[in-house]
Amino acid sequence: MSVTESIWAMVNLTLSALAVIWLTASYAKVAFQKTNKRANLLLLGYAAFLTICFFAVSYGMYGDVKYLILEKARSLYSLLFWTAIFFYYIFAYRKQPLFKRIFHSIICSIAMAFSDIISVTLLTTFDFIAKTDFCSLILSDERWSHWYSFLGYIPTPVIYFTFLFFFRKVLQKRRLHLTFESTKQNLILLIFPIAQAAIIATFTIIIQQHKVLTSSPLILLMVGITFLLDMISSIFLFRFIQRLQNEERLTRKLQFFEKYETLSLQFQEQAAEVSRETAKLRHDFNNQMQVFFGLVTSNAIDDAKQFAAELEENFQNPELQLQYCDNEIINVILHQTAAKCAAKQIAFPVECDLPEALPFSKLDLCSLLMNPLQRAEQLVQTVSEAERSITCRLWEENGNFCFRVQNPKGPASVQPVPLDTAAQIANSYHGTLTLSEDTGCEVTVQIPLS
Repeated sequence: MSVTESIWAMVNLTLSALAVIWLTASYAKVAFQKTNKRANLLLLGYAAFLTICFFAVSYGMYGDVKYLILEKARSLYSLLFWTAIFFYYIFAYRKQPLFKRIFHSIICSIAMAFSDIISVTLLTTFDFIAKTDFCSLILSDERWSHWYSFLGYIPTPVIYFTFLFFFRKVLQKRRLHLTFESTKQNLILLIFPIAQAAIIATFTIIIQQHKVLTSSPLILLMVGITFLLDMISSIFLFRFIQRLQNEERLTRKLQFFEKYETLSLQFQEQAAEVSRETAKLRHDFNNQMQVFFGLVTSNAIDDAKQFAAELEENFQNPELQLQYCDNEIINVILHQTAAKCAAKQIAFPVECDLPEALPFSKLDLCSLLMNPLQRAEQLVQTVSEAERSITCRLWEENGNFCFRVQNPKGPASVQPVPLDTAAQIANSYHGTLTLSEDTGCEVTVQIPLS
């Protein structure tokens, strides 16, 4: 192999690797609405290292820089490359649900493979109509040593970014990828890329080993029909998933409104009771203050201090607090939780500093708060009475809605309520939910308010 041919082969193979990295990072940005620059650089470094190693070993053993990648160890090279892409999605976006990461890693690979196969199919169609042999030239190993190989790069990214454009539109309008609300939906979504991957593998074997695509118009027709049916089935699948999600959301809404109606009625009853209690306290306040000043005047300081402490305890009764912030949903939930904690001798200190308007639906806000609070109530009842305390804080920080619940951890044998609901809601608003069990249990939710 001449020096010129070796250089051309190295340039072409390097461009192929860079193209795959470029397409991978572009898809990830669309799928997760963010990019991980550090992970992109690590993937780029890995691709460069892998390609250089194959170049060096191939040239040292066979005197041909492309022999290992295109002939001897093509499957190994592809496996190492696609494995890296899979782990890129798994570890670069760890805050996303696992099912979502696996799904998009497979879809990204399928999109690139589809784009490549469709590109070959279009070139084959052009050859069949124009009676040329351009596709055979592009597909041959010789393309890695000649300038015309660059023409083979053009259709694939064009097709890929066309797919990516429509995919982004679907995600923005329908948000099918964001929910992953149930195990049933997760399994359906994973069956879809697995089936697609099987189709891709089948046609790849036909193209690479049997080489019948460029010589048989019938095979070309079958490929076209298969791709058409595949796209139609994919559309119906996504529509089916959307219907499932709409049904589940409707069920959740009905459950929420039933629960919220009950909480609201209880809140109104307790508000009336508190109002009566407040009026009674106000009526008794003057008499109590006269007693207090009488104790001070008679120099009974210890009795006066004890009497003042009792007055403070009465006015700090959690059942008397109705207004935690300006948001009605939060007030109802916190008040109900405080009432239940008071009945069970559980301390429930609350800090709440939030505006009235929040960018969440009533359903999502209710589930977001109640899921961690119910979990905390369950755990705190498994510890000693001296440790029974739930600390709750809600605040705004750097344009983010922040919510934190802290409580004792509880015995290892206790299986607490899972946080899946709150985590899914936080993720749907591009936020995060973290659980720390280093010292007790601490659930922290952070969601952008914009």
